[in-house]
Amino acid sequence: MRTEYFNIGDDDWGIVLCYDYDMLDYDRIWSILRATGMPDEKAQAAMGILSKQDTGMTYTLFPEMMSFLFIGNASSDAEWFDTLIHELKHVVEHISEFYRVEPTSEPAAYLQGEIGRQMFPLIMRKMCKQKEEGY
Repeated sequence: MRTEYFNIGDDDWGIVLCYDYDMLDYDRIWSILRATGMPDEKAQAAMGILSKQDTGMTYTLFPEMMSFLFIGNASSDAEWFDTLIHELKHVVEHISEFYRVEPTSEPAAYLQGEIGRQMFPLIMRKMCKQKEEGY
C-alpha cells in the first residue's frame, strides 16, 4: 500500500491518501481505521467496501482537521481516477461543512482545485508508471 500526505490551506487540513493496496494490506488498513477512532461496526463495513475493485472511501476527523482517503484497486486508469475524484468531492464537502462554506460555492471550487493541484504530481507519476509497466 502506498500512502501520501497533503496539507491543504492556511490551517493545514491534512489529507492522508492510501492507495494501491491489496489483501496483504487489510490489517494495516484496519489499524488505520481503528486508530482514527472509527467504531468496529463501521470499520467492518468500510473493509467490506474497500475489498471490492473500483471502490474508495473517505473518513474525516473533524476536530483534528484530517481526512483519510482510500482508493482501491481499479480495473483501469480511468476507474482509479474516477474513484479519486469521487472521494475528493467528499473531502471538499467535509472541509466546507467544517468551515460552514456552501459546498457548491466558488470558495469550495477553489478548494477542490487546490487539492487537485497538490495531488497532480502523484496522479501523473501513477498514470505514467502504469503506462511504462504496460497496464
